[in-house]
Amino acid sequence: MAMYEVGTVTGAASQARVTGATTKWSQEALGILPGSILVVYRSGSADLYAIKSVDSDTQLTLTRNITTAFSGACYGIITAETASTSSFANQLASAFAFWRSVVEGWSMALT
Repeated sequence: MAMYEVGTVTGAASQARVTGATTKWSQEALGILPGSILVVYRSGSADLYAIKSVDSDTQLTLTRNITTAFSGACYGIITAETASTSSFANQLASAFAFWRSVVEGWSMALT
């Protein structure tokens, strides 16, 4: 099971929207997709929510409303449980494209 745990999250009770600070949720190579599980850590417990959509690097929409508000909370997103072969292929292609652009950038800078 893979977890993405970068940054913190904030969500209001009775809302399905979560915002992140210093997050990069929309980067395909990370594998954060609809159906991935958001785990919000609380003192002595955790709340679980299914992700309906990844709206941006800093915004998620959940499949149900948040029960108890949280602000600046630590969290994790379980990514491997929902990954399929085609999803993995897309993530791998995205990662290769990213690294190709990095190598090309260095190549141009060094010549």
